[in-house]
Amino acid sequence: LRSRGTTFRLNITAYGGTHQATLEFDRRRKIFSLPTIEIKELDLAKLSWLQNQARRDISGILTATGSYAGKEGRGLSGGTGQGKIQLTNGTIKLLYTILSLETIDVENGDTIIEFTDQKLLLTQGQFSGEELEGTFTGQVDLRGPSLADMQLDLTGTLMPLPPLLKKDKQAQTLLIQLQQNQSSLPFQLRGTIGQPIFLADS
Repeated sequence: LRSRGTTFRLNITAYGGTHQATLEFDRRRKIFSLPTIEIKELDLAKLSWLQNQARRDISGILTATGSYAGKEGRGLSGGTGQGKIQLTNGTIKLLYTILSLETIDVENGDTIIEFTDQKLLLTQGQFSGEELEGTFTGQVDLRGPSLADMQLDLTGTLMPLPPLLKKDKQAQTLLIQLQQNQSSLPFQLRGTIGQPIFLADS
């Protein structure tokens, strides 16, 4: 932690990665900001609270950049922010099978994020893995009492890839239907982080 007047430079090594942020205070206006936030190679598997709140195993290496600004006395919930999140070598265990998959492997994924009105907005989201690739957009309502209770409202598309089609007849049948009607499978993700509800659109 380094300080120069009302500006602080934070350097943190934790959960397998190195992270930095600049924290600035404006005492007269009673506001603060983090004009630069950098999270590098955060190992999600080392976040035991994340696994407990999500109620399933989540792993992968997360990198993020962004900024945030808020008012003193209102905590983090009263501000606004934006940035980008990237995930590599990730695995998300599913609470129930989707296209015969019990886990979704993410070789690469990223999304643009915006934080406002206690909601996390996700845009231009996409991921790719060996068996599945997809896109998504939507929001997470952060006003729940815990991470597990935060509400999901996402839409997107899924596309089964050849390795999945070779081993799963359900995915083969689905792909034939998709080719007749559309290029990918639309879906909705509702419910909460702890108990998500996956809905495939026809």
